[in-house]
Amino acid sequence: MVEKHVIAFIVAGVCTVVATVLSAGHIFLHLTNFNQPETQRYIMRILLLVPIYAIDSWLSLYFHHWSLYLDTVRDVYEAYVIYNFFSLLITYLGGVSSASAVLARKPPLKHPLPLRWILQPMDVASPGFLHKCKLGALQFVLIKPAMAVVAVVCEATGNYHEGEILDYKAGYLYVTFINNVAVTTAMYALVVFYLSTKAELAPQQPMLKFLCIKAVVFFAFWQSIVIALLVKIDVIHDAGSWTSEDVATGLQDFLICVEMLVAAIFHRFAFTHAPYVIVSGAATHKTPLLASARSAMSVADVLTDTHQTIVSPLTAASVSAINKIPIPGRRRRGADGRIVSAL
Repeated sequence: MVEKHVIAFIVAGVCTVVATVLSAGHIFLHLTNFNQPETQRYIMRILLLVPIYAIDSWLSLYFHHWSLYLDTVRDVYEAYVIYNFFSLLITYLGGVSSASAVLARKPPLKHPLPLRWILQPMDVASPGFLHKCKLGALQFVLIKPAMAVVAVVCEATGNYHEGEILDYKAGYLYVTFINNVAVTTAMYALVVFYLSTKAELAPQQPMLKFLCIKAVVFFAFWQSIVIALLVKIDVIHDAGSWTSEDVATGLQDFLICVEMLVAAIFHRFAFTHAPYVIVSGAATHKTPLLASARSAMSVADVLTDTHQTIVSPLTAASVSAINKIPIPGRRRRGADGRIVSAL
């Protein structure tokens, strides 16, 4: 009789292959109709989420003793997708300058429930609103990989204890808590940005796109929490040579493989290539396939955004703070650059 974990591995493998083929075909359609690079590069990065999630989870299901290390790839890429989806929304609005102009005309926005009961409406027209939304998305890009590294180090030193959600001595508890705060902050930034620009984004049907992203990233995270709790209350227990932790991780990986097949189908509708197909006879410059792929996969924009949104403000704040330290003999410069006094 075939063991249950073998059947699960085969079913997950079939789902992974089908999901990967569907996504690869979808990405190929975008590559062969790569007529709006600024928009389509973000879309293709998002579409890659399905094969990366599916293949990673399938490998983790087979090499279950190495699942934590393999899942690090998945964790890093999901954070990258959050950033790309936010950037896609800004691109739909015409770029940062156009998005700022759109927001400048908006009245104050109430927070989503239940925060609107305790917080004042947001001033979305302020110059800092867009920056805060972008910061909310970018912090997840930095924190998620950092926590993945922490998890790997804790596991290597025997201090991680995956699934021990209520054990204050387990690294899993703290990594999960920090990841929860980071992913919630990122999702909240996406939600408030969408709510403030939904009228302008309406032609792009962002709701279906947003639900696809939220279902994969946010739902998968909370799914892992629920499974960890089921282990804690002994609903999930040891099975043969598999410990309860192995079973929990395997169940999460199996479900993700199945869910990625569903996601691949929904992506066909949410991120269709149809708007980028140029009608026959229209003048066009065909971008080589390899050049299109290289453009889509470049991370130069991420590095630039990170520097402008996080590094530069922190550097400026640090310099400003240092300049305020009263050091005898140091000259202070005014806003016009001229020396106004010596401390």
